[in-house]
This record gives sequence, C-alpha cells and structure tokens, in this order.
Amino acid sequence: MQAAATFRRSIGHGVPIRPATYAQAHRQAAMLYIHDLAQDGASLRDIAGLLLDQLPEDWRSSSERSDLRRLADAAAQMIVGGYRLLLGSRPPT
Repeated sequence: MQAAATFRRSIGHGVPIRPATYAQAHRQAAMLYIHDLAQDGASLRDIAGLLLDQLPEDWRSSSERSDLRRLADAAAQMIVGGYRLLLGSRPPT
C-alpha cells in the first residue's frame, strides 16, 4: 500500500514527495535550454546574445560567461545521469 501511495505522489497525484522550489525549476529549465542551443552548435557567446540584454564589454573575463559555463556543465552532468538525483536515486557508480 505504501509503495502505491509513493508511486502516485511521484507521478504528480497527491502531495509531492519533495517540493521543488521555483528557483530550482527556473535554473533547470535554463540549463536544458542552454544545452539544447549548444547541441545545435551555438557558442557560449551566441547563447549569451540570446539570453542577455547586453553582452559585457570584456566577455572573456565576465561573470556572465562563467555563469553560462557553469550552467552548461551542470546541464551536461544532468544529461548523463544527474537527473536521477531529481528522482531521489543515487548517481551511477
């Protein structure tokens, strides 16, 4: 009975197993968007041009570039198996 209740909660029926904050959902959506653009051949600078109102003057040493790189790296980790953490599973060993 407990397993069935947990399963129903995990697929969105009833009280969520683990509440996801809006900040996490927004970050994860941005990660996937950045990953998709990179897979289509866009550079970090191209992606920044789409996401930012204005590119920083010194792109090479900007915090925006570092932030985009971290999001792209996190997305790559999520794609290769980190998504399991969202489901409450351990990463593969």
